[in-house]
Order: sequence, then structure tokens, then C-alpha cells
Amino acid sequence: MQLRTITATLVCLAFTAGLSFAGGSVSGTWDTEGSPYLIDEDIFVANGNQLEILADVEVMFAAGVELRVFGELTVRGTSKAPVRFSGLNPGDIWDGIHIIGGDEGLLQSLEYAIIEDSFWGVTSDMSTLDMLHCSVSSAHTALQLEHDSYATLRDCQFVVATNSVTATAMRASQSTVYSDLCTYRLSLLTDQQAEDGSAVRLYRSAGAIDSSHVSVTSRLGAHGINLIVCEDDVQISRTSVHNRRYGLSPVYIGSAVRAAASDLTLRQLSLHLETDGGTIAGVYVTDGSDVDLVNTILASTGTGSANRYGVYIDPYSAGTTAHLTYSCVYNLDLANQQAGFTYEAGTLVSGDPLWLDPDEENYHLDSDSPCINAGSPESEPDPDNTIADIGKHYFPYTAVGGERAASPRSFTVSAPYPNPFNAGTRFSIELAEPEQVNVVVFDVLGRRVAHIAGERMAAGRHQFGWRPDVASGVYLLRVAAGSAVETRRLTLIR
Repeated sequence: MQLRTITATLVCLAFTAGLSFAGGSVSGTWDTEGSPYLIDEDIFVANGNQLEILADVEVMFAAGVELRVFGELTVRGTSKAPVRFSGLNPGDIWDGIHIIGGDEGLLQSLEYAIIEDSFWGVTSDMSTLDMLHCSVSSAHTALQLEHDSYATLRDCQFVVATNSVTATAMRASQSTVYSDLCTYRLSLLTDQQAEDGSAVRLYRSAGAIDSSHVSVTSRLGAHGINLIVCEDDVQISRTSVHNRRYGLSPVYIGSAVRAAASDLTLRQLSLHLETDGGTIAGVYVTDGSDVDLVNTILASTGTGSANRYGVYIDPYSAGTTAHLTYSCVYNLDLANQQAGFTYEAGTLVSGDPLWLDPDEENYHLDSDSPCINAGSPESEPDPDNTIADIGKHYFPYTAVGGERAASPRSFTVSAPYPNPFNAGTRFSIELAEPEQVNVVVFDVLGRRVAHIAGERMAAGRHQFGWRPDVASGVYLLRVAAGSAVETRRLTLIR
């Protein structure tokens, strides 16, 4: 028997044939020498301590057990050797990972982590969380952000299948979340009404959901993205939402996006509705919301008898408005009523958007799609240097003859948001082809203050953030892709 101390206080881990048992305070480094780590009591990382879990480690929890983090948690999996968190025995549902406060400025980092068999998945409370290439499946909520948490999510998957109508794949309350290339899936397996059920729920929160996919399946109505008391500091763009409804109740309304007491603009979305009964809408607007939709596809592939609307205005909610422009509405009534709903004549497409394979949630456009080059001329051109297409994905050819654009841009850089800013700012770049990318921030004297990225990146959209530890002032964001360079001005206000 080999004895190895993992914690400074309560726990000594005993390794027998590679197995370890723990309860109490843990810290240090967990590697494959002690894997799998079998956790039969609650464990925690104390304030001031760090737990680092390396690639190919497996951590298995007994039912009802959780990992609480008051200090620092770093999970360093790889694509070929992820870190796996799971139940100890078949059917064991453990509580999940709960990150609480901790030292100011501390970053909790999870990379290539697989978290399964949990009830709560990952909960961040007053914390800063960075998740990259992670997969979380849970029995209730896969990701929960609370009390001024700040989360950056990239290429992650959050999945929930449950009987609980209060479940969500991702829930943010009074927090900031930036989601890029993520997938959120919620399956409600109950016959109960789910009026407020949603795959993604944002309450009084900020940030962006970009280049992501949301899917919700329910019997009696639920929502893909539910925005409650959110303003224009929430950006939803380049995202697809698939809502499957298979119940006949006309009382509750399912939707791809629901906005309650929220004023915001939705851009370049692909909203797919599929129902054999009941009432369903691309966008459901209520509680005095004011919503603008631009360059968005709202389409239904259902064939049963149902009330289907592109936009549904709550008739019992005074002051609720929605405006639709440069969008595609297919196999749906444009809106349930005219009061509060407006659209710009001559900018709407009514034909089939010709998604490549909506049954498989592939929302790229066919070369004959009427949505190509049909977006707002005031929008930023697509990366192929043509007029913006309608929907999540742009078609990388000109509309005539299927030929490539004559002079595609090598890359584009979005306007940083927010700017001016205090805690942090976000921006994205879109590459027409793979390039070596360098992202650097300089002060006005030309001194480098931050190196954000320096690697070869694939074609497509990439999202970045900067949370500076420098003084107030003006800074220059320099993005180089190959031989091309773009610069943006940043204003930091402390």
C-alpha cells in the first residue's frame, strides 16, 4: 500500500491498486497515478488552496456527494485524454461541482472535462469561470451562474433530460456569460405544463450567445432561449434554436426565443419550429418587451394542426412590441396580431429557406436558398465580401452561378463590446480560411500590455475576451491574421 497526502488538513488518500477514497478538504495535484479517485463523502477546496486535476484522470462520486470550491480549481484534460467526473455506481446521481466566491480575480478553469451523472452539473456563485471543450450532462441543470458570476464558454455541450419543468441546460441570474460554439439541449419528459421551461434562461444578465445551438423538446410547450429583464447588453447572434413540441394543449405557448420585460435586438438567427399540435412561435414577446429581429430565419417543418407564428405578441401585455426586418418567415403566420407588431415591407422572404438538413439540425443554406444575399445592406458583409445572408450560417459563394466571391476578405474583427468597459470586453474574428492569428493589446505609448492569442486557427468565427488588470485609459487592440492587420480602440474606465 502506498500512502500519499493530497490535502493540508482533513484527508489522507490511500491508494490501493490505483484506487483512492476522499472526504473533507482536498488540494494539490491529482494525476493518473491515483486514478480513479473514488469520492464517498463531500470534498472541498479551501480558500487559498488549489486543486489541479490532470489529463486522463477519472473522479467518481457517491450519490448525493459534491465538490465545493472556495479556492482554485484547474482541470487540464486534453482532446484524447479528458478528465471525467461521474457517479460511483450505476444510478448514482451526485450533486455536482459548486464553485463559491473565492479570492478576487481567481479564475476557475475547466478544459476537456466530461461531467455526467450529476444533478446540478456546474454551479458558479460569485465566481469567474472558464470552460473550454467541456461536456456536461445532468438530471436538472447542467450549468448555473449566480450572483455576479462571469463565465466564458467555448465549444461546450450542456445536456439535460428530466421530468422537472424547472430544469434548464444553462441558467444565468444576475451574471455575465459569453458563449461561443456551444450546444444546449433540454428534453422535458413530463406531461406537466412547462410554461416557463427553457433550455437557456437568462435573468437580469449580460453577455453574448454567439455561433451556438439550442434545442428543446417538450410535450406541452417550452422555450429555447428565455430572456427575462435583459437589455441590449445581451447579444444573441449567429445561433440556431430548434423547438420540438408534440403535445396538443393550446394553453401554453412554446417558442424558440421568449423575451419578457426585455429590450434587445436579435440578429442572424435560424429558428426551427417542429410541432404536431398546440401553439408555437419563433419569438414570443411579453411583459412590455421591445424586440427587433434582423437577418433571421423563422421556419416550421411541422405538418400537424397547430397555431404557428413567426412572432407572438402577448395580447394581455400592454406596451409589448416587436419589429421584423430583412428576415425569412416560412410555413408560419407572420404574427398572431397586428397590435404591437410591425415589419418593413419589401424586406421579408417568404419562401423555404432551404436548410441543408433541418431534421439533423444542419442549418447551412443550400446554394438555391432565397436567404443568400437577402440580409440588411446595413449589416456587416459576410466574410466572402457579399451582402449579409439571412440566418445563422452564411453561404460562402456569390449568388450568381455558384462562383466564389472575387475578393474575399481574409478576416473581419467585430466591434469590441462593451466599449467603453470596466470589468472586461469581448470581440470576435471571422476567418475566411485557416490563418496564423495574433491578438495583442498595446497602450498608447506602444507598450504591449496583454497577449490574448497566438496560434493557427481554422476558418470560421472565434470569440475572445480581455479582462484587464491595468489602469484606466485608451488601449489599442491589434489583430493580425496572416499578413492582414486590423486595429480597434478600447477605452477602459475604472
